[in-house]
Amino acid sequence: MNNKFRMLMQSVDDDLLEEAMEPVSRKKGLRWLVPAAACACLMLVLSLPMLRPRESPVSLSDLRSMGYEMMLPETVEVISFELVTQDNRNGAQARFLVGDTEYIYREEKTDQPRPLADGTAELLTWNADSLDIQLCTAAGSTSVSWYTHEEQTQGYLTAQADSLAVLTTASQILRTTGLDVTVAPEAA
Repeated sequence: MNNKFRMLMQSVDDDLLEEAMEPVSRKKGLRWLVPAAACACLMLVLSLPMLRPRESPVSLSDLRSMGYEMMLPETVEVISFELVTQDNRNGAQARFLVGDTEYIYREEKTDQPRPLADGTAELLTWNADSLDIQLCTAAGSTSVSWYTHEEQTQGYLTAQADSLAVLTTASQILRTTGLDVTVAPEAA
């Protein structure tokens, strides 16, 4: 066996032995791509909370002590209340269910009414019972907004529902505050 091993060792080319003794050099190609992609993914995940409204869960009594009425009809099932900051505007928000439809209702204190749509959606506006009202429909979602000049408060109600359902729920919310708005344009 020893003779066989020596014979095999002597038959190996010296160039191959020298090459085997040198350290292996790693290819530099695209090795940097994996850490860069991981870093980009991490940055994206960390920036997601900044892209949506910031929400802080609170109780209804906390919101009312801050001056937000957040009057909801007794027939709704409340999911949560939050303080919300969006586009440097502070407000209070409630998420609730009417049947199987989830609604988001937000109140903001503001000295002027704010537009509901950015011009890319169908928008209808009218005045009723000292309120400026806007209705916006876009991509299966309906939003209604109202502004009370006396209280300088703007309310927003949004849901993935037809305009009649959202207007009916908005009317119920307004009735809880003492405003009975039953008039809407025919196009609504």
